[in-house]
Amino acid sequence: MRALIAISLVLSSFTLLAKTDNRESYTQEEMVFIQSVMYQPLAEFCVRKTGETKYQKWFKEWHRDNQSVITRGSEDFSNTVLSNGEQVERVINMLIHQVEADWGGSDQANRTEKCLQLKSLFRS
Repeated sequence: MRALIAISLVLSSFTLLAKTDNRESYTQEEMVFIQSVMYQPLAEFCVRKTGETKYQKWFKEWHRDNQSVITRGSEDFSNTVLSNGEQVERVINMLIHQVEADWGGSDQANRTEKCLQLKSLFRS
């Protein structure tokens, strides 16, 4: 269940990155790294929406618990991006921008659902 929530949160904001890379899938470590990049701004949006400041604490706990996988995923992701002739910082900024654009284009119900899914992921 936790993996499905994580995948749905990432996929809802992931279309831009998918267009820049012809690969069909990412490794588990790369996905966890991508999640770490995308969950941080999403957690901040959820704090603003709900007033529940624990999202940032939960994100930090999740990040700490997954640090070794995130590090390996970051290295693999960087190698993939560089091998595609892209700049890593640019692609990461695109991921963050995609989260922001997805949030901005979502209605209140969708934002609430994203926050509930993120909370469930962090608390599971």
